[in-house]
Amino acid sequence: MTAGPELENSQGHQRNSWRLRLAKWLSCSERMHQRADLRAIADDPHLLADLGITRDEALEQGNAPFWP
Repeated sequence: MTAGPELENSQGHQRNSWRLRLAKWLSCSERMHQRADLRAIADDPHLLADLGITRDEALEQGNAPFWP
């Protein structure tokens, strides 16, 4: 006996849902690390100049929430 279209769609949706959650988690994790890095370099004028941002801009972005 083969699975009907309802079961196949349900399983496909569950797989996609899991992948979407993982992708969202990875994105938030990456953003959290980037913001921590910005806070860490906020007092280094040479690195800030390389990025083309001011200390205040680095701290503003670094302190923003990591979720969208």
